Amino acid sequence: MDKKARFIILLVCVVLFLIIAPYLAMYSMGYRLNFETWEVTATGGIYVSATPQASEIIIDSSNSKKLGIFSNSVFVQDLIPQIHTVLIKKEGYFDYQKTLDVIENEVTKLEKVILFKNTTQYDLNLEKVESFSISPDKRNILAEGTNTQSLDFYYFTIGSPETRTTYSLPLKYTSVLDVIWSSDSKKALIKTKSSAGVYAYYLLDFSSRMQTATPVSYLTSKISDAAFNTQDSNQIFWLENNSLYSAKDAKTTLVAKNIINYTFQNGNIIWLSTAGQLYQSDVSGQNPNLLANWPVNKEYMDPDGAKIEIVAGRIVVSKQGYVYQYITEEKGFKQLSLTAGIANPTFLASPNGKNMLYYDNSKIYLYVFEKSPYNKSNENDIKLFTAPGGQSISDVYWLNDDYVIFESGNRIIISEIDFRGNINQVELQNSWPAGTDSSNPKIIFNQQDGKVYVLTGKSLYSSEKLVP
Repeated sequence: MDKKARFIILLVCVVLFLIIAPYLAMYSMGYRLNFETWEVTATGGIYVSATPQASEIIIDSSNSKKLGIFSNSVFVQDLIPQIHTVLIKKEGYFDYQKTLDVIENEVTKLEKVILFKNTTQYDLNLEKVESFSISPDKRNILAEGTNTQSLDFYYFTIGSPETRTTYSLPLKYTSVLDVIWSSDSKKALIKTKSSAGVYAYYLLDFSSRMQTATPVSYLTSKISDAAFNTQDSNQIFWLENNSLYSAKDAKTTLVAKNIINYTFQNGNIIWLSTAGQLYQSDVSGQNPNLLANWPVNKEYMDPDGAKIEIVAGRIVVSKQGYVYQYITEEKGFKQLSLTAGIANPTFLASPNGKNMLYYDNSKIYLYVFEKSPYNKSNENDIKLFTAPGGQSISDVYWLNDDYVIFESGNRIIISEIDFRGNINQVELQNSWPAGTDSSNPKIIFNQQDGKVYVLTGKSLYSSEKLVP
């Protein structure tokens, strides 16, 4: 090899070194060349874990990680800052797929994923059931029978339907409009309507040795918003002709006048007056404290028809789609920027109080009170689900802080609230007998045992535990 050839080889090596060495240095420091933009950029990573343990986690269809016995998570580094796809698989479970945006020098975490079985097993609890509800302490069920010659109720401990107590009322062709539980779960107030259109209330006392349903004569068709004192189940409150009354030990008391709506908080009464003022008082109506005046709005200054609720410890007032939160420090209201078009939303706070669902019969939205890994921006109003045309939404519950469960179009659907990229939703597949009437099912999710209770075809079922 002559001198010129050796010089050319040396020159090529120097050039390659000058090209490769900086790249290797940048590679070791976490930088990569993005071949789509031909720019050098810092990399990021994705951390993924799921419950129960997944069998395989795939990043971008090519980076597959098999999980071992002692590992339920995967950490992939050196990813170009762009959209990446995560696929989580486990035999017998629905696949979970998510698109995530990887950011320079950050680890994007996907660590609250729950995998759900692709077939859910159900146990039959009770037959010939018209409606049911679960006590506030999540320990007992009160079911209404289908007998048209009398109004029968079956009360039993969850998991033990065979040992039940029966409460019977000699009422023919009477329907149950509402079941109002006391906070201590010892009593229930039953609102009924006869075939002749007569309204009546009956009290069931589950702590009494006598298995009777007592008529409540002072509650008539003229009253509304009946409720137990949250601190004393022997006292019942109600509204009548814009006045708030209470009854205890057969004694009726006028609590306050000129009231539109009320609720309880921390042993006190919160009410909105007909003059548009928000008050707080003790349960006797004494020592009223003016909290704020009704928020001025050019279109809806009249507070009539407004509703007060306590959502995650916050006082919320709503009317015809306008929703206001009472701000203690400011002694005034702040209008929440909820999506227009939901005139009479139902509110449901997450167990940790950081988020709120609000929904009507066709849409479910997530309202974010606090920032989270899902919400690093100021976005706080996210659509989770819209019912297809002709279908409706009912019976919405929080599964835990990160998932919700609801019924829509004769389907039981579980949805995550992680709105990064796509929102994962699965439809539970039932295992009840073929031919069972599954139209218009009523569901209640019980966080105490992690099961969903389903009334369908006049039969009450309970699922296996949904949350690990």
